[in-house]
Amino acid sequence: MRSLSGQFDNVRPDRFRATYETPHGSARVTPTGYVHNVFIRPEHRGVGHGTALMNQIVSDADRLGLPLSLNAREDLHLWYQRMGFNVDTSPAAEKLAATLRMPLLVRQPRR
Repeated sequence: MRSLSGQFDNVRPDRFRATYETPHGSARVTPTGYVHNVFIRPEHRGVGHGTALMNQIVSDADRLGLPLSLNAREDLHLWYQRMGFNVDTSPAAEKLAATLRMPLLVRQPRR
């Protein structure tokens, strides 16, 4: 898997900090640690490619001391919780979740 984390020193807030690409899917992470556009091609789902992709993102974030956040459908919460994400119940996160109709999950870096 190709990881571009930490390769951009003067990244602008409207640009991605990292793009992760594999033959099976991709994901993007903003400079603030927001993970989005996580996608695994349908024909490659259910065999661990998504877990491998997220494990690489989590590993890089831990190495950089970067907290991660993402919005996910409720049917994916258990999957993300296994990687250390938890639902953010702060008022700001609840407001965002109501707007997007998807709760915000957060993960603090581990060393």
